[in-house]
Amino acid sequence: MRHGIAEDSSPGGDSQRQLTPEGIARIEEVAAALAILDVCPDRILSSPLVRARQTAEIISRSVSRRTELLGELSPGYQPDDVCGRLAKMEEVESVMLVGHQPNCSELVSYLLGGSSSFGVEFKKGGVSFIQTERLGPSRGTLVWHMPPKALRRIAGSGPQRGDPH
Repeated sequence: MRHGIAEDSSPGGDSQRQLTPEGIARIEEVAAALAILDVCPDRILSSPLVRARQTAEIISRSVSRRTELLGELSPGYQPDDVCGRLAKMEEVESVMLVGHQPNCSELVSYLLGGSSSFGVEFKKGGVSFIQTERLGPSRGTLVWHMPPKALRRIAGSGPQRGDPH
């Protein structure tokens, strides 16, 4: 999952940018859609940057899980770094990762096609559901990928038919 809409800047720098009120509201709608879709990961791992942590915490509250920080979800890390760290964790059935662009696209591309340049678009608040038995290049199967607008429609609060937004 990519974090929600955040401030353009923060006095504390990029790592301290927070979700905007609109960003919070939209991630709450995404959380409602994920509940409808019965998405309840065993663990929720987040980039330590504020906007990703806030996004993960909203999702965590909706599924009664705690947010854990994973430095490899920060900007600048490669899919190998993330997969290597995940492989060292105790076995779990499902995990949600909350991060940034281009890292989200690169990780999905890596898991599906073996390259980090597959070209998956991640809008803020977008989610991909990938199944894999083992972590690594070309090991995943895409179950679904949804932009936040589609998730908000599932939750019943997004644009309706005929609405141009």
